[in-house]
Amino acid sequence: MKKSFLIFIITINGFFSFSQTKKTDSLKNQLKITFQDSQKINLYISLAQELLHENVTESFAYAFKGLSLSTQNKNNKGVADSYQILGNLHSFNSNDSSLFYLIKSKDLKYKLKDLKGVASLYTSIGTCYDKFGNSELALNNYIKSLKLFDSLGIQKGIAGAALGIGNVFSTIKDFKKAIEYYEISIVNYKKINSPYLSWAINNLATVYEKTNNRQKAKDLYEESLKLKLENNDFYGAVFSINNIGLILHKEGKNQEALNYFFKALKINRGYHLEKETFANSYKNIIESLLSLNKNKEASLFLDSLEILTNQLNLSNLKLEYVKLKSAYYENINDFKNALFFKDKYITLNDSFLTYDMNKQVSEADAKYKAEKKQKEIELLNKDNIIQQIKIDKQQTQKNWFIVGLTILAILLAYLYKNYIQKQKANVLITSQKKEVENKNHIIEEKQKEIVDSIQYAKRIQTALLANKIFLDKHLLNNFVLFNPKDIVSGDFYWATEHDNKFYLAVCDCTGHGVPGAFVSLLNIGFLSEAIKEKNIEQPHEIFNYVRTRLIDSISNDGQQDGMDGILLCINKLTNQMTYAAANNEPILISNNNIIELQKDKMPVGKGEKTESFTLFTINANKGDTLYLYTDGYADQFGGEKGKKFKYKQLNELLLSISNKPMLYQKDELNAVIENWKGNLEQVDDVLIFGLKL
Repeated sequence: MKKSFLIFIITINGFFSFSQTKKTDSLKNQLKITFQDSQKINLYISLAQELLHENVTESFAYAFKGLSLSTQNKNNKGVADSYQILGNLHSFNSNDSSLFYLIKSKDLKYKLKDLKGVASLYTSIGTCYDKFGNSELALNNYIKSLKLFDSLGIQKGIAGAALGIGNVFSTIKDFKKAIEYYEISIVNYKKINSPYLSWAINNLATVYEKTNNRQKAKDLYEESLKLKLENNDFYGAVFSINNIGLILHKEGKNQEALNYFFKALKINRGYHLEKETFANSYKNIIESLLSLNKNKEASLFLDSLEILTNQLNLSNLKLEYVKLKSAYYENINDFKNALFFKDKYITLNDSFLTYDMNKQVSEADAKYKAEKKQKEIELLNKDNIIQQIKIDKQQTQKNWFIVGLTILAILLAYLYKNYIQKQKANVLITSQKKEVENKNHIIEEKQKEIVDSIQYAKRIQTALLANKIFLDKHLLNNFVLFNPKDIVSGDFYWATEHDNKFYLAVCDCTGHGVPGAFVSLLNIGFLSEAIKEKNIEQPHEIFNYVRTRLIDSISNDGQQDGMDGILLCINKLTNQMTYAAANNEPILISNNNIIELQKDKMPVGKGEKTESFTLFTINANKGDTLYLYTDGYADQFGGEKGKKFKYKQLNELLLSISNKPMLYQKDELNAVIENWKGNLEQVDDVLIFGLKL
């Protein structure tokens, strides 16, 4: 059985906490009585750190609060620390987002001259590349980290960077160097009595297992497990338990190994650990079940592993899944499919690690040692070098002094010549300057009046939108991601209750900014009029009425102003859900499937079609998630090639996060689109409404 070693994914400068509930409660209590922004920033960041492994959703929330307040106060240290935490949080599920935030943090800490922080971030960035399977970039970043920590004399950092380097050499099967760096890591962790010692011992055990020294490996795994349990490190304990089970499996003790694997899975579920640890448990269980010819049970776990493989997109995990799939089909005598997956495994395996990569990482290691030796030689010649620099510096200063005197004499003559001319010009310039300043003042006042008017219009528009208290009263589990392009928006979400029916509209009016906002206010008024005054009950008839009112009001001169959108109606007596959809379709996530519900391909307004809107019914199960959105998110340009995000990618993103808490979903959607957008301008209003049924 091929088993990937445990990747060290925790940052070295302390963004990891074991059970510290009392400390978290204390920080929250301090936050309640703190009013200074600088203190709030420190508390937000501290809470995000403490909750990193206890409650990922809360950690995200506090990290974003810290980032927002730090940005407002131009607190670069707070921004850098918030980016680092967000990078660590994303490392559990999204290496792309993790790298984005970690690199931004590293660049900021360079400017702040925080060398310890920079060294720590090199370790974290190396870990991201390690998880990507890019051994060369991983090793380069780990070595940069080791060099910095070595120069600073920080044993904890040296140990962490050495551990990362050992991981890379273990991956490329240079076990001698892997053991060398793991032992460096262990020695340094022991000196400071660090809880990370258990991880270094675990990885050293993995190397001994790969070299078939199973007894030595098992002893080290047991030692590592004992340390992890003492520190309440259940995340690490899972891997140690799995590793012991793997040795038992290799020894043919399949049922005993299976018991260990199920014990690890139980801890995964009990403490809600990360997806990668679940995947590790699943593949171990599958292989043991196949060894015991329990093929039906193995098939169920293969389905779960396939979902995680697609979500995590890790090369090693893909390889393991394809191999297990082939073994499963071989077990049930389906040799056609077994051969298909066997060929797929060979193709993938050939593409991951090559001889050139091994050579490059070995050269990088040799370069580091050569640089260190050269540094020692340079230190021996330091006195001679300094003396020569002083002589050169004195001669250079003398030359520049002579040149400076010559230039100064020429400059004074030139300045005196132009003095009289400038005196005459100053009178005219002063007069013109005052005139320009007066005009600028008038322009600024006008601009201020316009902006103030738009800000007031925003308050009016915000008051008409559905407020959170009203939404939470009728929809227990929901979120709204609403990012207008300008101060006011052409997109809107609106809700009301009438005759035991709850109505929710998510719409995109023609245009954005001030023109779009005017149309949105008009449409909100017509929706309210149809339901409250005209007592129209069915969503499609409400859209018919709004269309008529729009055409009568603003479309007489050939204009085609209107809106695309969805109007949802929930009957509170029967729980029946009906809706009307104009150009935008609702998205239902059910049983991990994306269902694009029906829509009418025409707007609410003047268009080519004039037939009645259709009344649609939503048939959903408890636990399904419904999304209503406008086109702003999918139409945003960005990414490496400056292309649109597109609806398919948006729907796949919604599928990947649909089982997460609503607050997490909102934050993840916001983070993804900000990352995608980069430095490009926002092209349209963004509105997504999520509802857990």
